[in-house]
Amino acid sequence: MALVEGKLILDRRDFDRLFLSIQTNGYEVIGPSVVDNAVAYTSLNSPKELPAGWTDEQNGGTYRLKKRNDEALFGYSAAPQSWKKLLFPPALCLWKSIKPKRDCSSHFLKCRLEKWPFSACEPANSKPSPYKTGFL
Repeated sequence: MALVEGKLILDRRDFDRLFLSIQTNGYEVIGPSVVDNAVAYTSLNSPKELPAGWTDEQNGGTYRLKKRNDEALFGYSAAPQSWKKLLFPPALCLWKSIKPKRDCSSHFLKCRLEKWPFSACEPANSKPSPYKTGFL
């Protein structure tokens, strides 16, 4: 790692450790991956699922992936889908209740809320997302 002009630059060889650290701290890692010949944001289990060495070509209603000459992890311009489905999920469980068959009492269950660290998920020149946890 190096600090360059106020920015922390992470070496590629340290990325696996960062990824594991994020998972170990209870976060679900969401990131870009090649899915159905497109870069899509999805849950990742390993940094090997990132689109290393791929870029996208977009022009006049077309989108296609092509190989790069390097192994850049984030070498594409924009995925065809946005972060919106993650930042504003269509359904959010706040609580659940189960009523046993032979008992009048309700038992409340806690819903699992995901913890997501966000980085590099916003366009340049925009305001920082209030949902970011700032791990980078």
